Amino acid sequence: MDEYDELLKLCGFQPGEAREYKPTLKKGLDKLLVTQDDVKFAVKERLPKCWSLHLEGMRKILGCWLREYIRIAVPTPEETRICHTYFPQPGMAYLHPIKLADPTIQVSIPDFIASFVGAAFFNVGWKYVEAAEREGCAIEQIGCSLNKIRYGLHVLGIVPCVDASIGFHSLCDDAALSDQLIHEWDGTKIWTPYRVRDIPFDGDPFEEINIKYFAASLEDGHRKAEEWLGIEITPEHKNEAVELLVELSIKTFVPLLEFMKADPAPLNANDLAYALLPIAMAMDTGYDYTFKAHEILQQELRTMVDEGKGVVPKGTPRVSWRILHPWGCPWLVPMCHELGISADFEEGFLLGEMQLNKSMEIQMGATDLYVMMAQILAMVSVLGTSIEYMFRSHRDHIRDYKIDGLISTGYRPCRTLEGHSLILARMIEDRIGIPCITPDVDIYIDRGDFPKERMRTLLETFADVVKRSKVQRSEQG
Repeated sequence: MDEYDELLKLCGFQPGEAREYKPTLKKGLDKLLVTQDDVKFAVKERLPKCWSLHLEGMRKILGCWLREYIRIAVPTPEETRICHTYFPQPGMAYLHPIKLADPTIQVSIPDFIASFVGAAFFNVGWKYVEAAEREGCAIEQIGCSLNKIRYGLHVLGIVPCVDASIGFHSLCDDAALSDQLIHEWDGTKIWTPYRVRDIPFDGDPFEEINIKYFAASLEDGHRKAEEWLGIEITPEHKNEAVELLVELSIKTFVPLLEFMKADPAPLNANDLAYALLPIAMAMDTGYDYTFKAHEILQQELRTMVDEGKGVVPKGTPRVSWRILHPWGCPWLVPMCHELGISADFEEGFLLGEMQLNKSMEIQMGATDLYVMMAQILAMVSVLGTSIEYMFRSHRDHIRDYKIDGLISTGYRPCRTLEGHSLILARMIEDRIGIPCITPDVDIYIDRGDFPKERMRTLLETFADVVKRSKVQRSEQG
């Protein structure tokens, strides 16, 4: 068994399935600049230490991500055109109707997948970033690594000229410039609406003008995709996308949130992010793999919870991360565990009771795809709504999951992820009384911009503060 066989095994492939897929895997990894040594690193170091590979369901979920990563570089013979969007856009519900309208169109969120697999599994995200920096992007942390990865995939020829790239820039200030660089590089057709307007500090993200504006932008993007791709997105296609979103919520999202209330929690934050995020993804390989993986995983988690087993000992202080730290730095989770804090939770996807109920209410009552997506994005605090609303969602998350501390990842190039993180950390400390830390770290890529030992020193201090704070709050009742 070589490294590629081991990789497929760790990602839940059955022996016969692995033999059949291995040539495609090697072809794709080669094009994606993943060397044999990178694969060795993944199977010996990164995957076993950072994910719960003793769970068959978790291994199969990682396999879903691996398939999507390879699909970027190796489309099926039938796929003749490409339609992309990028995170944090509404990937599944938005691109799925396009795939339904014409299955020969590849749909993907390549920067997100390349971060979650290329950077996190194989530590090759820096190759895409440095290609982008050679061709016009600002160096190091001055610019957003996620946007650089998107541009770098084009510069390296991994992603060819795209027939339709539909973006919304609902959060990102950097995306429009990246779009322009991509268009100038290879002629990719890019549709860029005006930015969704910012919301006042204490504003209502569900204010009618916000929802109508964003919903109209989403509909305009579909009209542009129809024009460029020569397709028709029918009401039936949109209804089927809504039905799939509801099914994903009921069968994957809601059960996992319930399991994560257990003490100890059965999954770590890396596990949780990868298990939950297919609901936000455009899975070009389909969702059957996801549903099958979750069926197995949930049976395993039910057994763990019933037996009182988890990723850390019962009573370990629970720490929530704000912003998706697995994007290139999954080693942060085992580092937290070594220091005696949990890192079992990922705010923004581990919804509190208020957000979860509202999300399901929106989905179950949806009569318009675009309004539904606009409302869901308005309520997900990690995507940057009003600061006051974000605080309320954090408060509910902290209460419902009994969180003892918050690591709110600062991210220098990004106004919303840096500025909002700093403001929220201060509000949470002042109003709720749990300790917060906001380390400045490049969350999308692991290339030494932020040395691991510096992070360990910060987390050691923070872990000590969290433990003492938990004891004090317990004594005070």
